[in-house]
Amino acid sequence: MRTTAKQDCNEDLNILTDSIQLKMESNKILCNHCKRSKTNGIRCLGICVSDNDY
Repeated sequence: MRTTAKQDCNEDLNILTDSIQLKMESNKILCNHCKRSKTNGIRCLGICVSDNDY
C-alpha cells in the first residue's frame, strides 16, 4: 500500500505533536512556590508542601 504525501505529513505532524507534549509534561511546574520542574534542576528550599524529595 502506498501512502500519499498528505498521509506522510499527517504522520510527521502526529509524531511532532507527541514529542512536544512529552517535553511539556517533563517541564511541568511541580511547585508554584519555587517553580521547580522535573528537568530544570531547581531544588526545593524545604518550605514547599509538595516536595517529597527528602
